[in-house]
Amino acid sequence: MSQMEEPKRFRVALSFPGEHRARVARIAEVLAVHLGRDKILYDKWHAAEFNRPNLDTYLARLYHDESDIIVVFLCQEYNAKDWCGLEWRACRDLLNSKEDDKLMFFRLDSAAIPGLYSIDGYQDISTMTDAEAASAILGRLGDKSPKVHRHFKAMLLRERAKAGTVVALALVALALVAVVRRAIISIVDRSPFEIQSGYVNEGSHKKDAAVVFVHGIFGTKHDTWTNRGSTFPALLASDPEFEGLVDVFVFEYFTPRFGNAASIVSLADQLRGSLDGQRVFEDHRSVIFLSHSMGGLVVREFLLTKRDRLAKVPMLYFYATPTNGSELTSIAEKVSDNPQLRGMVPLEGNDLLQSIQSNWLGWDAVKRTPSYCAYETLPTYGIFVVSMSSATALCNQDLDPIAANHIEIVKPKDRADPRYSDFATALRRSGVRPPTRENGVPSQQKMAVAVGWAVGAMGQSTTTSMRPMFDKSIESLGLAQNDVRLLSDRFFALESKIRQRSVDYDVAQADKTALLSEVQAYSRLLSGEEHPGYMEFGLRLFDLSLTLEYWERLGPDRNPVEASRPLLAALQESLKRIRIPEGIAHEIFAMKPESLRNASNREASMQTLAKAAAAFDLNP
Repeated sequence: MSQMEEPKRFRVALSFPGEHRARVARIAEVLAVHLGRDKILYDKWHAAEFNRPNLDTYLARLYHDESDIIVVFLCQEYNAKDWCGLEWRACRDLLNSKEDDKLMFFRLDSAAIPGLYSIDGYQDISTMTDAEAASAILGRLGDKSPKVHRHFKAMLLRERAKAGTVVALALVALALVAVVRRAIISIVDRSPFEIQSGYVNEGSHKKDAAVVFVHGIFGTKHDTWTNRGSTFPALLASDPEFEGLVDVFVFEYFTPRFGNAASIVSLADQLRGSLDGQRVFEDHRSVIFLSHSMGGLVVREFLLTKRDRLAKVPMLYFYATPTNGSELTSIAEKVSDNPQLRGMVPLEGNDLLQSIQSNWLGWDAVKRTPSYCAYETLPTYGIFVVSMSSATALCNQDLDPIAANHIEIVKPKDRADPRYSDFATALRRSGVRPPTRENGVPSQQKMAVAVGWAVGAMGQSTTTSMRPMFDKSIESLGLAQNDVRLLSDRFFALESKIRQRSVDYDVAQADKTALLSEVQAYSRLLSGEEHPGYMEFGLRLFDLSLTLEYWERLGPDRNPVEASRPLLAALQESLKRIRIPEGIAHEIFAMKPESLRNASNREASMQTLAKAAAAFDLNP
């Protein structure tokens, strides 16, 4: 009988340069949920052990002899680092020994790595989420189950043992509470009829963006966010940087300590009803969610069930959300009827959390949406309510450690407090900034030029990309770079679909309508009602030109006459309100819907529209 191989100390060893530590740390945390930190060779988790002389030879042995698999994060910086070079020597020796099954390569860029050739396989993780990268590693290890790996249960048991005394005391206390809970429900729990969501700031609530606050279990729209009279929502609503740009909406729901209440799934539907009732999505270009604890699960469930809303969500910010569940809820649910607690028990036995994670990871659009996570670094009454690994799962941006416990993590005392400033930084990155304009040139004219030049590029050539012209024109508006990117990306996606004929005619029309609405929204932000004729003409020009392009590429079997008739009439009417060379105006007025049946006439009409786009008078 062959002797069984001795198990190695580490399941995974991570080799990376310090410039990419933040990304690797997030992947390591996901792996830790499945394997436990002690099974992952990640330097920060073994700092005391590595505090020794001759660390180079010690580390080489751990990588070479004590790890099941070495995951190498290849990039330009990897070549320049001495420690990476040491770890790479161990990898090369494994290659020479034909033990290549112990190596796994992740690429962060396309830099050449000495000793690695084009025939060597790798994965480019620049477009993968942290969870996807971790899943790939687990797959190589043979842990391919969609559920949490068996080692997670052992990890939880170890955590229980560490906190055994505290948990035992908590159980005793909760048991005592359970004895008298029915007698005090009327004292400690609010009535459902007291619950009320709404805006914090006064006014018409039609600013550029809305920030929606969603509290956690046992919270309220006041208590959750308040620090000695100062509240998080009020700090944001009165912030001079954002008060002209952001409406602040606070969602509140019934969450009793002992009584029955709506489940997380039902709360997601309540959130939808509250947002729809107050026209939050309808009246704002973008909607940002800021959530605490269980509130983050409500937000994720809401977006998963109303996926069309994501188009207006530029970012998400989660404070101590138990994405993988919380061990403490396993205890609390024993003495409370509130079903919301059952929705937060640890992942391994929680169908709801498993469903949220599976659907989230399977949705490409939400994985591209910036998701920020803040986690508690101080215990609450001796216990970490939500672990770092649980609080940071599914996030794809830098992690924000907050020097606060689970309750205090969303109670900033002022705007200099990291609990506020970290979110404010993320909010700026999302593109919520005051739109600017250059003196002397009406912004709506310039917006019309932007869409017109894009149309002109489309009409002049079937091979030239419209994006450079569109980018150049949009940038001339003085918008923030994030805003330029947002509009440009949407336009480029539309262009690509048309050119590749990978979209249905009716779907393309719907995409065009959405983009026109976006452009129009920016126009209102930039200059209100100044020179509306130019903006109207630009939009009509854009609308008709794209429609002609659709017929040419996507719907040659359709009759363009009737659909173009109102578009052409609207364009000709708007032409009366602006200054444009007389010859071009005459050509546009001479255009007839009936002539568009003929392909050559359609081409000639698009050339006319292209000339019109280039002929805007910027000095009225």
